[in-house]
Amino acid sequence: MGLIPGRWFVTPHALRRYREIYPDLSDSAALAALIALSERAHFVKRLASGAEAWRGPKPDRLRCVVAPAQPAAGRTLPQLVTVIRDPLLRRRAS
Repeated sequence: MGLIPGRWFVTPHALRRYREIYPDLSDSAALAALIALSERAHFVKRLASGAEAWRGPKPDRLRCVVAPAQPAAGRTLPQLVTVIRDPLLRRRAS
C-alpha cells in the first residue's frame, strides 16, 4: 500500500471539478495541484452537514468542501469532496 500525500484524500469528483476549472491540466497535474492546495489551504468553518469549508491560497482562493476523515490506503484522511471557485473573484474578473 502506498501512502497518499497531502492533507486530504482527493475524491474523483473533486478532481473532475478541478479539471472543469483548469481544463488544460492532465489528471496527474490536477491531482498534484490539489495535493499542493491541501497543504496551503486554511480552515474557514464547519458546515451544517458536518463537512468543513476550507479556502485555498491567492490568487485563485478556491473553496474546498472536506468531509470527515475516512480510512484510505492505510491512513485515515479527511476527503476533499468538491472544489468551488470563489464567486467574488468571478464577479471582479467580469
